Amino acid sequence: VGEVAGVDQGGRLGVGRDEQPSLGGAANQEHELPWRGLLDGLDARRQLVRQLAPQYKVQPQLALAIIQVESSFDTYAVSRAAAMGLMQLIPQTAQRFGVKNAFDPQQNIRGGMAYLRWLLAYYEGDVALVAAAYNAGEGAVDRHKGVPPFNETREYVKRVIARVGNAPLP
Repeated sequence: VGEVAGVDQGGRLGVGRDEQPSLGGAANQEHELPWRGLLDGLDARRQLVRQLAPQYKVQPQLALAIIQVESSFDTYAVSRAAAMGLMQLIPQTAQRFGVKNAFDPQQNIRGGMAYLRWLLAYYEGDVALVAAAYNAGEGAVDRHKGVPPFNETREYVKRVIARVGNAPLP
């Protein structure tokens, strides 16, 4: 349990579906993972996004696209940059948006949507800039005055736009 199965094309460290992430010490004991078994089904995770999206004034399609591109709906995904969970929150973003446990699907989605809401407001609904900032950080987008010239970020933006379109979002 908790062994890394490899790195996928998105740079995420793979953890098997029936395994929990290695969090060290007592945190690996199942009784300390109250969310374990919750939202196991893809439909349940999608439904949670649809339920929470109106609270954050985020289009469900955008949040679902980010989750698909970030983690392929893997609750326990971990990237090389230490991004965690469904919406791949880095520790700083998790802390910024009040996420205590990034592997808890509800906390992760809430934190990710709060960040998306912030980005949508900051970039005035520009989907390309929102996606670029979600991937590379708003500092990189601001420094480059648009989508940064990073291959990973440009591909990321294309993948998100392919799922939601490029029309401005509220």
